[in-house]
Amino acid sequence: MIALLISAVIVTLLGSNVAIHPINRLISKLERVKEMDLDVKLDRSYFSEMRSLESAFGSMIDRLRQFKQFVPDHLLNPDTDQEVEEKEQEPVIKPKGPAADIAHHHHHHQQRRDSTTTSTHSRSTTIQDKRFAVRLEEKNVTLLTVRVTNLYSSFKSTVTMDETMNQYGSVIDILQVNARRFGGQISRFDRESIEIVWSSRNARNDKRHIVRACSAVDAIRTSLSSIDNVNWMLSIQMCITSGQALLGNVGGKNQKQFMVMGFASEVATETKRLDELNVQVIMDEDTFESICEQYHSRPISTIQLPSTGQQIGIHEFGKNKNVKMDEWMYELEESKSKMNWDVYNSAYKKYLCGEYKQALELFTQHARSEPMDNVGLWMVKNCKELAKQ
Repeated sequence: MIALLISAVIVTLLGSNVAIHPINRLISKLERVKEMDLDVKLDRSYFSEMRSLESAFGSMIDRLRQFKQFVPDHLLNPDTDQEVEEKEQEPVIKPKGPAADIAHHHHHHQQRRDSTTTSTHSRSTTIQDKRFAVRLEEKNVTLLTVRVTNLYSSFKSTVTMDETMNQYGSVIDILQVNARRFGGQISRFDRESIEIVWSSRNARNDKRHIVRACSAVDAIRTSLSSIDNVNWMLSIQMCITSGQALLGNVGGKNQKQFMVMGFASEVATETKRLDELNVQVIMDEDTFESICEQYHSRPISTIQLPSTGQQIGIHEFGKNKNVKMDEWMYELEESKSKMNWDVYNSAYKKYLCGEYKQALELFTQHARSEPMDNVGLWMVKNCKELAKQ
């Protein structure tokens, strides 16, 4: 009798373990999905009830994958800037000897304790996650505004709408990949305009967010130029602006939106009138001063901010001076670029000083060597009109 009772208990325990094991596996996968990790693979259970549950769970994941495409980057990758900044920090020199062993043991113990604490409070941390709070922070930011200036006309053209949609999708993919690669976040996706923001979490004079943004723009420009499509129609123009801004979530109980407001966004808005010059990348004065040693640049215009009346210089963002190529090719390209841009910059200095006739001569010289340069031709036209007055 006792033997039968013991056997029954053992069978019951084994049966419960067989039933509970797939439930525990499913719970662990639910924990991953809770953190928006949707790359989970479901195991097929022996029990029909569990198979039904797993099927419903799989359908839910497929639906979440669809919704995830519409979730803003700042919610999916909240620590992107911080991770990039940590990589840019100076490497820590580790001590050697007995003291190092003690320090390593203490650090390992601290990591285990922190891990336990994090696990214990994971639920409360998720509930109180600042990513979802309605709040604004003032930060130094660099804002990249990407404008597809002919998007609507491209959709209405003779090219099929699917072709234009595929081209636009390629642009979005390039922007998203390079934004994440260089620690930026897509902050706004609105009709013909896409905004990517880089912010500084350290001192107010920290300029690394500007450098990261310009590196991203250089990579984006290279990727766009490498697209091999004879039917390409989209016109892409980019504007880099830097300064203080308020950024964060605004909205009501049922709907919120991430927003960037301030100097950088106002400058970007006012540069729209320069789209007719067809310059692929422009930047404001603060950005220019931070990266002029690394990239070629030239002034092209000034804008006036409606809110303050402040005059802001606008520059063209040129090629990277440290581009790698064969030495003789680099020297030839560098010499030609420097000569043409030196003539243009000399002409622009005359233009700013009101010496319009001398500026016209130099701009005309530049236009002969660069007949497809819309900026040079535009400056020739302006100088002719001003010289007559």
